[in-house]
Amino acid sequence: MKLKEISAAVGAPAAGRPRVLVFADSPLPSLKRGALGRGGGQAATWLSQVAEEFGPACDLDVVWIEMKPGGTETSVEKSHNQTFIRLAHSKMSYDLALGHRIIMRRIGRLLDLLKPTLVHAWGTERLESAVTEVARCPSILSMQGIITRYASIGCLPDIWQWRAIAKAEPRWVKAATVVTSESQWGLDQLRVLGRTERTHQVEYGVHPSFYDLQWNPDPADPVLLYAGSIDKRKGVDVMVEAAARNPQRHWRLEIAGDGELRAELEARKVPGVTWLGSIDWKTLQEKLTKAWGFILPTRADTSPNAVKEARVVGLPVITTPHGGQAGYVLDGQNGWIVEPLEADALAAACERLTQSFETATRMGATRHEIDRDYFQPKRTADAFLALYRQLTKPSAA
Repeated sequence: MKLKEISAAVGAPAAGRPRVLVFADSPLPSLKRGALGRGGGQAATWLSQVAEEFGPACDLDVVWIEMKPGGTETSVEKSHNQTFIRLAHSKMSYDLALGHRIIMRRIGRLLDLLKPTLVHAWGTERLESAVTEVARCPSILSMQGIITRYASIGCLPDIWQWRAIAKAEPRWVKAATVVTSESQWGLDQLRVLGRTERTHQVEYGVHPSFYDLQWNPDPADPVLLYAGSIDKRKGVDVMVEAAARNPQRHWRLEIAGDGELRAELEARKVPGVTWLGSIDWKTLQEKLTKAWGFILPTRADTSPNAVKEARVVGLPVITTPHGGQAGYVLDGQNGWIVEPLEADALAAACERLTQSFETATRMGATRHEIDRDYFQPKRTADAFLALYRQLTKPSAA
């Protein structure tokens, strides 16, 4: 299917309805099958929640565009009062090597055909963020990670592709009309990049299925849970070392996920540490209901969804100030903040949280309803719809 055929399949928006092009992983599979969570085909789990809320927004013509590097299928499908385009594209390495010229040219042609009133790109990890440089209409760039920050602390894979993305990120941030981040921490990183105006904090919500879970840990089994990438940025190396410092400790550690450090850390065979590997969403939810607390010793995180999910369920959290989670995990209230991030300090926080079942349940209950309200997915969709309507007014152009 050529671009002109795509344009014909999409059609023109109804009279008076501004057209918004959203460049992101397609939420359509999650809308069709039901959200399956990370590892179930959708890493950015909040996108399906946003798409569900966008459905009733009849005053906007929302078109989602997913560009699949190396893909061979191109399709257009209408569902939930929105249009979903899957567009085959060249390999990411080709685009990066040519300075994003291929994708910018293709996006430019697509914009000429679809004539959007507004474009919205999700995540500078995706090369579609180059749309902010070629769009002749207002644009929104929503940060997922802050790649330049991760690079500055040595927490990106040392390969040329990531270095190229980190180099391009400041340009895309500068070119966007509005830049959003989930947290104050993220907004602070944008200021480091020189972006000080027209930034908005929009927290990404937690899937409704987490709101139905009942936290029911075993008083006789103090277990702390980690779920996420097994890499340096998440601080998993410090977490395993903290467990290794006291092999006779009374608490257990369960680690869910996979990544570059897993083989090395698992080979240490630290007593009381269980490696779960990549688990599906149902298993993750079961683990959350049984754990005494959640642990994330991150070195940098815009606003990790796993911590939000833990707080919605009611777990206390052990984490660091190096990320958006420090905006709602308050030291000594609903969790512990470890700074500096060292194995002994992290182990001490784990001891404090698991010193008694009453301590864990009291901390988990603190601010629980406040956190549950803060992470309602409708808040995310409403915030973006408000931005869409503001930027699609004739005066915004």
